[in-house]
Amino acid sequence: MNKTFDFLYKTFFTIIIIFSTIGVILGDLKGDFDLNAIIIIIIVTLISLIVFFIFDKKPIFLIVTIITMFLVSVIYNEYYNEKFILLINSINDFLLWAQDFINNKAIFNNIYFNIFLILLTIILSLFIYITVFKFKRMYPLLISVTSFFLYRWFWYQNSAFNYYYIFIFSVFSLYTFNRLKSKFIDWKREKKDDTNYKSKYLFIYSFIVTLTIILIAFILPKDNPPIKWRWMDDKVQTNFPQVTEWRNNLKKSQGYGKNLEFDLTFTPYQNQERTLGGNIEINNQLVMEVESDRPLYLKGIVKDEYTGSYWKSEEDQVKEYQSNDDIDIEKKNLNSYTELEYEVNHINLTTSTIFSSYIPIKINYDEVYYSSDEYEIYTNKVILSEDGYSVKSLIPYFDKNKVDIDYEKNEKYLKLPDTVTQRTENLSLELTKDMPNDYEKMLILQNYLRDNYSYSLKPGNEEYDDFVDNFIFEKSEGYCTYFASSLAVMARTIDIPTRYVEGFITGDKNEEGKYEVYSENAHAWVEAYINGYGWMVFEATPAYSIPDNLPNTNEEETEDDFTNPESIQNNESKEKQLEEMLEENYNSKQENTDSKDQNNNKNNPGNIFLRSSFYIILSLLILIISLFLYIFVKENIDNKNFKRYDSKEKAKGYYKKILNILAYLGYQKELGETDIEFIKKVDINNKANSDLKYFIDIYIKTIYANQDLDYKSEKNIQIIIDNLSKEMRDKKGTLKYIIQKVYNKRSI
Repeated sequence: MNKTFDFLYKTFFTIIIIFSTIGVILGDLKGDFDLNAIIIIIIVTLISLIVFFIFDKKPIFLIVTIITMFLVSVIYNEYYNEKFILLINSINDFLLWAQDFINNKAIFNNIYFNIFLILLTIILSLFIYITVFKFKRMYPLLISVTSFFLYRWFWYQNSAFNYYYIFIFSVFSLYTFNRLKSKFIDWKREKKDDTNYKSKYLFIYSFIVTLTIILIAFILPKDNPPIKWRWMDDKVQTNFPQVTEWRNNLKKSQGYGKNLEFDLTFTPYQNQERTLGGNIEINNQLVMEVESDRPLYLKGIVKDEYTGSYWKSEEDQVKEYQSNDDIDIEKKNLNSYTELEYEVNHINLTTSTIFSSYIPIKINYDEVYYSSDEYEIYTNKVILSEDGYSVKSLIPYFDKNKVDIDYEKNEKYLKLPDTVTQRTENLSLELTKDMPNDYEKMLILQNYLRDNYSYSLKPGNEEYDDFVDNFIFEKSEGYCTYFASSLAVMARTIDIPTRYVEGFITGDKNEEGKYEVYSENAHAWVEAYINGYGWMVFEATPAYSIPDNLPNTNEEETEDDFTNPESIQNNESKEKQLEEMLEENYNSKQENTDSKDQNNNKNNPGNIFLRSSFYIILSLLILIISLFLYIFVKENIDNKNFKRYDSKEKAKGYYKKILNILAYLGYQKELGETDIEFIKKVDINNKANSDLKYFIDIYIKTIYANQDLDYKSEKNIQIIIDNLSKEMRDKKGTLKYIIQKVYNKRSI
């Protein structure tokens, strides 16, 4: 493998890596990744790698180039000031355009786009040259670019995966090449027979392995819905809310939104997903704000199957809707409804659920959403605090004169498990035996629970065979899940279709006239099907007011229609929070006003040049400091590890250091050349030549004769390495000496 082939091979795959990376960068931008872009990438990559190679081998050229550019800038500014300012303004215009271009806000400019592409290619070429060509380290390239590709994929760019397959194939190819080259050198040095290790066979094998890995990655499913882990969701998304946007828009997986649908396990009212009841504590937190003309029951999820210990949902038919589409509803007696529009903004709530009241008919939301037959509505992404939505609903008012007694009932809402006791059914029958229709029966059951059972957040944690039976006949106190479950089950025992609903009720209004909904306002209630009017809300929990289903003759709505004594609001605390919020807003506005004058000064061309220079110098300083810290830490770790090496490993380490120094002095060990032959051809000076022969004699005895490397010999070798380094500093200059010292510290 000669140096030309080495350089061309790495250059070829460097171009492919840059091609795939820029393809991802431009994936969501306006620039076309056409033949012109490909030609620019190829030409600029070739030129960049050649220039970097020259600067690497002859650092004096880099220093001369930097000094020349600086002097030209100074002279140009001094004697051609107007043109210099024009140049600075052009650079500033390009930078502003590039910023807007990255944010997809700029008008496409072909010249600026080509410059952007050239700069991007140069930056990537420099990074690859340093990692692959210079230090022959694939891991920095693999980790950094893989992280970038994953980042772009999480931000909805599906093409990132396709480009990643190209990238990973190129990286594996470069890694194989580097390993092969390293092995050939080791085999020749150790005089091993390498006739069975033909290059073409190794490349074929590597190609098959790489292709297999890529194909496996390609066929693996990528759209599985996430596993529910509520505790982790709350912790991560409370502390790092930005992660809720990661891959948050994956429309291919409708199950994604369904898995993040709201239920009471998001709140303090249900600690376990498959167990109702138990003592609870309210940790109050503002979860949403609602702008509405009247208080509302905000439906989150409907559960239709009672198991004896909890409620669950059967799979429903789901339809997809766009913003402001008309939602399909059961069109019966719509003259008994009135329309209401309201707006909802999530604040501290991690869910994909769109909350609605009664019968939603239209939703204004920027994303695709899904609605079930039960008007459960959710999206394919977590609804963030800045993503509010508005809903138009039909609010029913009940006319008892239109009740139909006989109708075909849906068995889905009548099913009960074997755990429901006979005494529960007997009680329900006894209470409702004189009632003429389902509506009157529901009122009797509702009022019975409200009048005979007390509200408590500490009902105890006893075990039970059936949750409802235990509450009605044994416990006699509880909170909303107890009352709603009991009403729904008791109604089903007398053949009334019911369903169990979880969501929120609106709380108190703030000074802006919006309802503040806290975690304490989470609630469970019952919807019963009343023939001719659909699903109607019934409230069995005594801590809440009964919703008004009668015809609305009074236009004035009171804000006390729904009350929530589950915990008492601290009004003084709220007022204090509001004052602090208003003060922060005022200070923010004042800061924005004060900063206008500063922004005018920032656009001055001279300031732009100074700021740019400052940021460049600061970045270089940070880079240099980071590099020296890395070298310092790595040197300490390597020295500790080196002390634990056996004699052979130490001898190889010292030999590698000497080979690096000799390479800087212009002496390269050829492939197939023995160690003694190589040392004999080195001619620095008499002392250095004698030291090298002394070292190679010790090296051969240590490696091949298993002779221990004693303390005196090791000290002498270290002195030889120091003398060779000084010799290189005298002949090649201080800069080469520093680079060699850094490189030798990495090569132990």
